Amino acid sequence: AQLERLFATCSEEAGPKGAKARLARMLQTTSASCARVNHAKFNVQTQLLIQGVNVLSPPELDALATAVRDIVADELRVSVEPHFTNPRVNPLVLAVAEMCEVDMAIRNLDESRVSVKIHPVFFEQDAWSRPMRSLQPPRPPRGQEGRAFVPPGLPGGACSGCSVRNLQVTAVQPALGDTGTDTEGVIRIFFDEAIVVDNPTARIRLYPKAFAEVCKEIKDDSRYLYFPSDTGLGGIKAADATVDSRQTPSVPVRALCHEYTMADIVSVQAFDEVLEIAPRHPLLRNTPYVVHIEPWAVRARNPKKEERYPARWTGWEKDGTRPEYSFITGNPSSKAEISIAVGCGDDQACAIAQRLLRFSADGLADRIKCFLAWYRCVKDPSSPQVCAAPDGVSWCSPQSATWAQASQGAAQSSSLTGLSQESVGQELILRKGEPMILRSPEVEIGDGAEWVWVLSGISWILSSLSAFRAVQWFCDVYRDSREFDPYVVQATAALPYLSLAAVLALQTP
Repeated sequence: AQLERLFATCSEEAGPKGAKARLARMLQTTSASCARVNHAKFNVQTQLLIQGVNVLSPPELDALATAVRDIVADELRVSVEPHFTNPRVNPLVLAVAEMCEVDMAIRNLDESRVSVKIHPVFFEQDAWSRPMRSLQPPRPPRGQEGRAFVPPGLPGGACSGCSVRNLQVTAVQPALGDTGTDTEGVIRIFFDEAIVVDNPTARIRLYPKAFAEVCKEIKDDSRYLYFPSDTGLGGIKAADATVDSRQTPSVPVRALCHEYTMADIVSVQAFDEVLEIAPRHPLLRNTPYVVHIEPWAVRARNPKKEERYPARWTGWEKDGTRPEYSFITGNPSSKAEISIAVGCGDDQACAIAQRLLRFSADGLADRIKCFLAWYRCVKDPSSPQVCAAPDGVSWCSPQSATWAQASQGAAQSSSLTGLSQESVGQELILRKGEPMILRSPEVEIGDGAEWVWVLSGISWILSSLSAFRAVQWFCDVYRDSREFDPYVVQATAALPYLSLAAVLALQTP
């Protein structure tokens, strides 16, 4: 922050100062996305890159951040909430200290706080190099037509109102009816010969079966619809059906209902014998999906020797003979970065926090894996309920009513600072950072005198009594003006006490 202020006057220059100013601004923006304890003199920060988080579920991200915060705070035996005795938190103490021109120090125990933030991570590799993994081998669909009748006026070929050979699909990936499909990757359709785009306006639709009606027609105003607050859960059986979907953090419908045209070179590619579709957003976990492709999306690049016109394709939409192209997704494979910060006030407390975060990655891995399994079984309000014990974590009980019950065997298994024999860190945590001790950008402060605390307490008592007596005097004047009406006396009897409670609430954050 101080570096950014230093270069504030030369942020748009083209010379070396401008480059340094832009670098300082970039560092400031990047650090803002990291977790930070605002009222701490020092922050011990680290980052973990984990895999298997459902980035389409904001409630899961929020719940995971809270769980990680509580786990780290429990190991450090500190509170996660600020206390009114913290001089940087209590405005009354700060006001008295400022009037007396005395700097207040931060006490070590009051300042030990934990903050956690989680951010989804975008793909580090090319989207086209990530085919969707499936458990079943690719196989050709049944019921494909041998001939395709080309309607009159259809662009893309010399044949109009005639019958040509229909392109044949030899395999699809993921396979038809597959279960446990990856939630991220590329859908591939293989043909019997090289293809090119036929009709650039042909649509490709990918949507959950439970939202067939919602996703039937994606219009311009659908960008203002959100799942599940606006659309509801459809046919999805959520883990916690008691939560009001209107109050659940939501995602745009466009992240659920995928719709592309053949002219969309960002998400659709047709080359050689393969049609590839790369969804721009991850799919919902453990959810049946349907793929619809309109007719005349692709055609053969060149006709065969015995053919006059190149083969066309009648698309893939469910009819009487051809099965629907559908599959069921599995557990998510999306990545997210967990940023952890522990506030400390002296070198000893910071060293303890740094040592904990340095050796806690493997200890955190099994707890995170157990929490995700428990949350998706019991608490997820917007995704299908799945109750399966995580691999390699024998102590986890995902069907327990509370997270404390589900993780009660974790303490006997291992602590965060000790490596468990059944650790799943290599499977869940892809990358872990080195914990760093960072000084707060605020001005360093010194020790405060004890008499400042005494004056703060006296001021706190006097201000509360003054507010109480002022409201009491106002009530007496008002009652006198109404000739001490019994109803008025009864209605205003509690006002002084309510004002006292309000003043105490304002003085204590």
